[in-house]
Amino acid sequence: MYLHGLLFILTDVAPADEPNFNRWYDREHLGDRIEVPGFTSARRYERLDTGRWKHLALYETEDLRTFSSPAYKERLASQSAWSKQVLPLFVDPQRTIAQEVARCGVGFGGYISVLAFRAEPDDPGALAEHFSSLAANAIEADDNICRMRLFSADSELSRPVAEYKQSRPSPIGGEHWFIFSEASDPSSLQGIPTLMSALQSAYEPVEIGEFRLRVGVDRGDITDTPAP
Repeated sequence: MYLHGLLFILTDVAPADEPNFNRWYDREHLGDRIEVPGFTSARRYERLDTGRWKHLALYETEDLRTFSSPAYKERLASQSAWSKQVLPLFVDPQRTIAQEVARCGVGFGGYISVLAFRAEPDDPGALAEHFSSLAANAIEADDNICRMRLFSADSELSRPVAEYKQSRPSPIGGEHWFIFSEASDPSSLQGIPTLMSALQSAYEPVEIGEFRLRVGVDRGDITDTPAP
């Protein structure tokens, strides 16, 4: 059983606000979050087609305890002046925290798809094993698919926060499971929903969308480097 944690944010922003939004995300916010102990990487994506949310941000952690840590809570409570100016520009944001329960493949691709579904499995381990079998077959059949992962949302940690005000009901929430599939070619992601329709105990799937990588930051990127 994997214990890695994931915070992901889906949002839109008005076209006029997008330059400032992108600059803040790329130049300040990703690095700010990766400085928090327990965070291992932060990546941003932009949607390939039209849909509810254009922007996707992924923040990965060593485990779910990071999101309850004093350091993370302190960072949330002490937003920068730039953050306080940009966060209200988010349109229809969706914030979810989830735990990784299965993975297949290695590395991350330039393109990612996100699929949500509901499940009430009698045996979560069996669900994870069936997912791993389907994912392994998909990766074996297509060299462009590099990694597929299954996450289970944490309903308590995914509760709404003041910084993100939803403008309408969301099709996903803390009761959902999520499949993140990564590839080097976006066309390889198109068959994932059909493949995963066979997943045991899964129902009411929601295709959140396909996105391309915009920028990523790893923990090592903020490590102090001695001056030459």
